[in-house]
Amino acid sequence: MPLFAAVLTIAALSDWFQAVPPQIRVLFLGVCIVAAALTFVGTWNAADEVIDAGDRLRLRRRGTEATVPLADIEKISIRSWSNPSRIELRLRKSGGLGDRVMFIPRGNLFGRLVGNRVYLDLCERVERTRRGGAA
Repeated sequence: MPLFAAVLTIAALSDWFQAVPPQIRVLFLGVCIVAAALTFVGTWNAADEVIDAGDRLRLRRRGTEATVPLADIEKISIRSWSNPSRIELRLRKSGGLGDRVMFIPRGNLFGRLVGNRVYLDLCERVERTRRGGAA
């Protein structure tokens, strides 16, 4: 969100922006506002923190904390079309954070490689847990 605010401020104060016809200015500002809204909507429910605790994950979102055993994860999916990639967990039981939790893997601000590694590792560990092995 701060990036969109910076772009809007710089554009509104720059000389070239003042020379652009008003219709184009309104269109540009509208696109920036829509992009900011889509960014917010896409991340508003993201977990603030996900801690790998071996056979379980400790999750925190806006002050609410939950511990989820790997065995309680029904499905893991990755949204690699977004940047940064987002990992979504669908849980067997709805808890304090609901039945779906989305998070952005740490160190994944400018690429999809880290997100894919976290996703693949988590998938492998959840599958191992389902088969009865150690996480």
